[in-house]
Amino acid sequence: GATEYINETAKNSAFNDAVSKTTGNFANNQFNDPYLNYGTTYWWRVKATNAIGQSDWSVARSFTTIIGVPELISPADNAQNINDRVLLSWTAVAGADSYHISYSKYADFSQETLYQGCVATSQTIQFENGTTYYWRIRAYSSILGLGGWSMARSFTTIVAVAGVPVLNTPLHEARNVA
Repeated sequence: GATEYINETAKNSAFNDAVSKTTGNFANNQFNDPYLNYGTTYWWRVKATNAIGQSDWSVARSFTTIIGVPELISPADNAQNINDRVLLSWTAVAGADSYHISYSKYADFSQETLYQGCVATSQTIQFENGTTYYWRIRAYSSILGLGGWSMARSFTTIVAVAGVPVLNTPLHEARNVA
């Protein structure tokens, strides 16, 4: 039986553009390759080794990694006294056709509002005054599908300024008011 495996990953089926070649005793026949990029097609193959020698390469297979995850830019995490009309912004993800924006008054995103189809890397949204919100973004590609959610951030909007009171009584220029 095999005592080690050699895993080779490349950007083409001829393996003349190798990304990584790793030897090891991979637990549960699994290997996490740290050299892979988001949204990229790769080819991989494996050969077994033992004290006698090496096997031939396995049949090569291809796979495509998921689309990347955006990084949030603004507002800053835990920002306070933000205007109730908030510009959310994030980094672009290569290959993304659009982005999904999720926000909620709850850190676990229960009762979230989901805005799909934002094609820019920013969106202005009207929020309630004096409220803490949690928000996150994920990329969408018609080829690669949905990416993972970004790390969540929170912000708190300003408390609304009190409105001007309306005087009901007594009426203007009223006389003999008791």
